[in-house]
Amino acid sequence: MISGSAGDRRDLEATLRRNVRGEVRFDAYSRHLFSRDASMYAIEPIGVLFPRDGDDVAAVVATAGDFGVPVLPRGAGTSLAGQTVGHAVVMDLSRAHEARAPAGDLVFLADSFTTFTEASVGRAAITLLRLAGWRVRLEDAGCCARASLSMGLIDQARRMSLTLPIGSHAEFPAGSVAE
Repeated sequence: MISGSAGDRRDLEATLRRNVRGEVRFDAYSRHLFSRDASMYAIEPIGVLFPRDGDDVAAVVATAGDFGVPVLPRGAGTSLAGQTVGHAVVMDLSRAHEARAPAGDLVFLADSFTTFTEASVGRAAITLLRLAGWRVRLEDAGCCARASLSMGLIDQARRMSLTLPIGSHAEFPAGSVAE
C-alpha cells in the first residue's frame, strides 16, 4: 500500500518502468495535467502511464495490485462527472497501439450514456466496439448514480447505487480484474 511517502512512490514508479513498455510518468507536471477532466474536479494522480498494448495494461493492473493502489483507466478525459480523475495510477488508453478483445464480455450498464439523454452516442460506441471484435452486453442494472452526484444529490445517489448488482455487495481489491 502506498503510504504517500516519496520513497513508496519512487518504488512504484521503478517497478512500473521495469514491467511496462509504454511511457511511465510520475513527474509533477504530468500529474498536474492529468488531475483534471472536463468536470469541476481536480485530484492529482499518483502517476500517469501510457500503455502500448494489452500486455502493458495487464502489467499495470498487476503491479498496482502488488502495491495496493487503485488504477484509473482514462480515454479522452472528457468526463463531466469527474470519473477520469482520482488519487490512483492513471492509465491513458488514448495512445494504445494494439487493442485486443478480452476473453469475456464488455458490460455496459444501462445509464444516460447508453439509454437516456445520449442514447445515440452509446449505441454508436457499442456498434464500434462490436465491429472491433469486442463482445458487448448491455445490462439493465440501473443507473450508476454519477449524474446525481454531479448535481449534489448525495442521498439519491446512495439509494441508486444500492440497487446495482455490484453496489455494496462485492469487494474488489485494488488491482483486481472483475470478470
